[in-house]
Amino acid sequence: MIYQLDKQDYYDVNKLLNTDQKNSLTINRGSIYVDHPDKPTTALVDETGIISFFIGDATNQTFHDDLPWLEAFSK
Repeated sequence: MIYQLDKQDYYDVNKLLNTDQKNSLTINRGSIYVDHPDKPTTALVDETGIISFFIGDATNQTFHDDLPWLEAFSK
């Protein structure tokens, strides 16, 4: 299952980022979706109208399975 983080919980994904990415994340005006809300290992960061990108464990098949549209991009 994928969970949308509340903005006050964005710091939970800091361990998945390097220093430059952490600075960018603090001004994110979009949404962050994670595999586990308490201890995320994979996240999808959606910066509204700009870009969406994954951070963390790229091999997290459970997270990928909850994103059926992702398969179209991997072909």
